Amino acid sequence: MVVPLVPRPYDVGWVPLAAGLAVAQALGDLTGRPEAFGVKWPNDVLAAPLPTVPAPGSVLPPTPDRKVCGILCQVVPGGSVVVGIGVNVSAPPESLPAAQAPEASPAGDRPRPPLVLSATSVRDCAPGPAPSREDVTVAVAQRYAAAHERLMAGGDDLDGLRAEFARACVTIGRDVEVYLPRDRRVVGHAQAVDALGELVVRDADTGASTAYAAGDVFHIRPLFGA
Repeated sequence: MVVPLVPRPYDVGWVPLAAGLAVAQALGDLTGRPEAFGVKWPNDVLAAPLPTVPAPGSVLPPTPDRKVCGILCQVVPGGSVVVGIGVNVSAPPESLPAAQAPEASPAGDRPRPPLVLSATSVRDCAPGPAPSREDVTVAVAQRYAAAHERLMAGGDDLDGLRAEFARACVTIGRDVEVYLPRDRRVVGHAQAVDALGELVVRDADTGASTAYAAGDVFHIRPLFGA
């Protein structure tokens, strides 16, 4: 789905984040599992597929850790933003490539390597019949229309949207590797998403916190080995 939008200039950074949030919410609505979908900053949507064999007595919430949607945004002449959203509704995950950090990165300072981001589908996350592509398109469009209206309204509406994104963002609170232009790499702890939509990361080496407007982010394997 490609949608031309005209955000306020100072909120352009929130367009991809709002799109990711809208997709996560829409898929949660359709599957009845809102807790199973989250956003990896800035706009990859991750999901927790249904387990083949449920863990007996498990009360832990599912962890969204597989990619179900990718989003690309581009500013075009005139100030519009083209939002391209691709949701894997039913393609077998094994037919899709996994995302992983560049192999050229130094390995010696990686006691906990970045997680390989495998794919999943909406069908694998739905306890009942999988929603159709038409269902997904309509639900995402409706959720994004509501999010964009709040984005344009500003004030309390925008603050509420930012808070919803923070709750849905599975990157916040994780150790991460951020790959930046000119082959730069930052390892640290994702602390927050600021008012501009930038990811605030505390550098593991210097302890300094820096906000990044763009970059490829990979979650680092937790200490407990998940």
